[in-house]
Amino acid sequence: MLSERDRNEIFFLIWNELSKDSIRNFVLSISQFGLMEISRQQQSQNNNKEMCITCQYCNSDGITKSPCMICNEIYRKISGFL
Repeated sequence: MLSERDRNEIFFLIWNELSKDSIRNFVLSISQFGLMEISRQQQSQNNNKEMCITCQYCNSDGITKSPCMICNEIYRKISGFL
C-alpha cells in the first residue's frame, strides 16, 4: 500500500461497498499512516422487537407482550407489595 494508486483503489472499493448500506456513512481517504476514517450514523433501536411478539391468533396483524415482559411486570407488582 505504498503507492497512491493502491490507496485510491482501496478507498474506492470500500466507498463503493459502504454506498450500498442503508445507513448514512462518511469515509475519509487513507492517511499517510495507512489509516482510513469511517463514520456511520447511529441507528435507533426498536424496543418493540425485544418486548413484544407477533400475535398468535391474527398472524402478525397485531403484537402482544412477550412472556418475559409479562413476567417482569408481575415481578414488579409483587415486589411493590413486599
